[in-house]
Amino acid sequence: MTRRAVRGAVLPLLLLAVWEIVSKAGWADPRILPPLEQVARTAWHQATEEGLAYHLAASLFRDMAGFLIGATLGIAAVTALGLSRTADRLFTPSFN
Repeated sequence: MTRRAVRGAVLPLLLLAVWEIVSKAGWADPRILPPLEQVARTAWHQATEEGLAYHLAASLFRDMAGFLIGATLGIAAVTALGLSRTADRLFTPSFN
């Protein structure tokens, strides 16, 4: 590992260590800050038995559909503002 990679890993590892200490010492409610092994167990269970990939794909599809709708409407609005002086005079003050 390069020196830069080691420096970049220090903060995440420190945060994980603090998380483990706080959860093991009982200083935080386990419903809010569960132990790391419980998080790993749940992640593995979700990935292997609960269809995590399917649910992630469904969420990604919804995100992309929303982006495409918004981008299409945005491009149409900007095109209308660029081509029509009337639209520009009516709507540009609201955008600005």
